[in-house]
Amino acid sequence: MRCFCVKYKVEYKLTAITAFLNGMLSQMLDIKFGIKSRSTVLCWGKNYKKCGLDDLKKSKNLIEHSIKFKKYILE
Repeated sequence: MRCFCVKYKVEYKLTAITAFLNGMLSQMLDIKFGIKSRSTVLCWGKNYKKCGLDDLKKSKNLIEHSIKFKKYILE
């Protein structure tokens, strides 16, 4: 499972992950860091343990579409 969230900076993610790995409960992390989904920090932690810091730095290759294209799709 991979998180495709680029909303948070690497330093922010690493701080949350460190707190998680030091035993802070995911519910408290959500309150302290303002992350809406409990699974987000858990996912970051799993990816960090598996792939290290490089995984947090990677771009997730999100594509931004123009408003014109979005309107075309909706029609």
